Amino acid sequence: MNQVQFIQKIDNAQNKVAQILGHAKNPQVASKVEHSYDDKYLLAEFICNMGLASQITCLEQFGMTPEILNTLKGWAINGEAVTLRFRSEEKCSFIRTETRQEESKQKEVTEGSFFNLTSKVMTTIKEYFWKVEVSWEVVAFRGVGVEVMLRLNGRKGEHAIKTTSDIPPQAELISPSLVTNLDMTWFLTQLDKTSLNKDPSSFSPSFKIDRNHINCATPSQNPDIISALNYVNKLVQFCTEINRFIHKMINKLDASSIKSLNTQSLDQPDLLFVPILPMFQNQTPSFDTLPISSNTSSNNAQAEEEVDKTETTIAISFKRARRDDQESGSNVLLDISSVHKFLNEEARLLATRVDDLKQEFPTPTGVSLVSSNEATLVMVCGHMKRVCSAWSESIAFIENMLRSQLIAAIGHEVTPTDFDNYMSFHNNKFFASAYKPKPMVHSIRRSHLHSPEGTLSVERMSASSEASTESNANKPIETFCSSRTSLENDMGFSINAATRICFSGERHLHGWLRHDFSNTNQSSEKISLNARARQFSGFIVIVGRLLDANNIDPQHAFLVQNRDEVEIPLSVSTIPTAKEFKDSIQSLSPEQQRFAKAFREMQLGATLMGVLVIQIKPQLEAVLDLPPDSLTKEIKLTKDLFSLFIDYQIPSDLLKYSTDESANLNETLSTTPTAFKVAAVKGHVASMLEMVSEVK
Repeated sequence: MNQVQFIQKIDNAQNKVAQILGHAKNPQVASKVEHSYDDKYLLAEFICNMGLASQITCLEQFGMTPEILNTLKGWAINGEAVTLRFRSEEKCSFIRTETRQEESKQKEVTEGSFFNLTSKVMTTIKEYFWKVEVSWEVVAFRGVGVEVMLRLNGRKGEHAIKTTSDIPPQAELISPSLVTNLDMTWFLTQLDKTSLNKDPSSFSPSFKIDRNHINCATPSQNPDIISALNYVNKLVQFCTEINRFIHKMINKLDASSIKSLNTQSLDQPDLLFVPILPMFQNQTPSFDTLPISSNTSSNNAQAEEEVDKTETTIAISFKRARRDDQESGSNVLLDISSVHKFLNEEARLLATRVDDLKQEFPTPTGVSLVSSNEATLVMVCGHMKRVCSAWSESIAFIENMLRSQLIAAIGHEVTPTDFDNYMSFHNNKFFASAYKPKPMVHSIRRSHLHSPEGTLSVERMSASSEASTESNANKPIETFCSSRTSLENDMGFSINAATRICFSGERHLHGWLRHDFSNTNQSSEKISLNARARQFSGFIVIVGRLLDANNIDPQHAFLVQNRDEVEIPLSVSTIPTAKEFKDSIQSLSPEQQRFAKAFREMQLGATLMGVLVIQIKPQLEAVLDLPPDSLTKEIKLTKDLFSLFIDYQIPSDLLKYSTDESANLNETLSTTPTAFKVAAVKGHVASMLEMVSEVK
């Protein structure tokens, strides 16, 4: 159920609330009443305590008594697990066989001269009668339950089934036909122990959220609420199994027996009242602020006792909810008298429905398969499921209310992109300029005196922005970066068994702190390595893994030139942290631990990506024996060299400048040595291109 539907559901309950409390009080949906953040915690505790109180009322119809509940509570206090069990057993036995004659509807008429002869066909039918006995009981026990079991309810019924076959309609004995358990330990631990000492028949729900717990995030996201909702889910499953079993019993009856029972009355939620409503009182004084008369303290205590209990066999008393920082209660929570009016109304309507079912169904003392006892069980289980549904929905409502208010304060829903923008803003304020994260974009240039030949970046883009405009294009990730320049060829990689390439230059170590929401699909976000080259420029990009401080394992390499744009998707995945890994392998065998550690070492070795950028022009100048910067302005020559090396794989020895060509240097006084060397290379390139043209 979404937020709008739930609020509409609460609004529809306003008329019933007005009938119970009167028009002097005007409780409203919590989102419509001004309140504090602490009030949300108090509301979550209030909802859970109302759910506990409602369950006590329902358990009375299961056969729970104050004495039994006291015993179960004592078991739970002693640290024992307490279980509520529904168990059934079915038997099938043969009764008798009956034979009867049945006249066929078809008749045969033989016409004669003086009269007609009519004959009819009689069919002999043999019928078999079976007695089906079903017994069930509801018991509570501690531990495994073999020593002491407290019986809350139970019954045995039977029904005759008629078949035309001598095959039994079911197995002779099905024991058990159903066993379903409910762990009540959490429920019992939430009942206040002090109430038992004052009055054995009075119980006080005392659920409270530990706000100091390390995992307590919001009023609905904390270990205490999670435990409550886990119990609610188990209770729903318990009630569902019981309802399914009793409806199965009803289906065993023949059509005439089912027609005589008013099975439609088993599920009439409009005739009952669910007391769990996430409401705040609107400008209504709380119970704590009610005026106190000037009578004696004994009279005050007696008056308070009259308000603080429900009018049921198992009395329920509520404590005043208080804020942690105040001695008085919350001014917006429903007062205690209103709470008990809700619970009394629920108990009254339940008792009325039980009386109605006793009139509509056979008495439990008879032998009928389905009696008012089973009908009551179905009705109460259905009501408990609706209580649990309201319980879960109310807790979810608090979380949605908190979320809606935060979105309203910010102006829109926060996305991972918004959070990245916030972290950029935060880092700019928190870190000094030398240490703050910077966009991972590097200009590829020979020195600060040269123009860039291109850029290399790592960018991210969410799937929702794929069809967006240019203003929402890919955005570089922001990384913490440490840089240094090495003049020694202390790093390298092997391209084959006989050749190793070593390199030096600028080195940048990047660390990226990624932010994601727990409900965000990381696969919808694309992260890519982008390389862009300017016109008449080019460089080589090698991507691989860093093996250690001196070696890189190249996996891919590509050439980027003349306005090329290359985008390589990066697969980003997470591995367990060191603590998570250590906790995970604690219970493994020594052999398994060694394997896990070796495998993790391999994983860690692949977590550091290395990107090597090799500028082409400086390497061409070195290979062709040309002075530095010789090819910077030689655009056509550089293009021809690219073509000869890449397309035709011409050896560099055929194109490089040779020292033998410097013999004519003294005769060419009008040219510089650099220009002379470049001219020599141009001559070699022209000769080679001419030869290639002739071959074509």
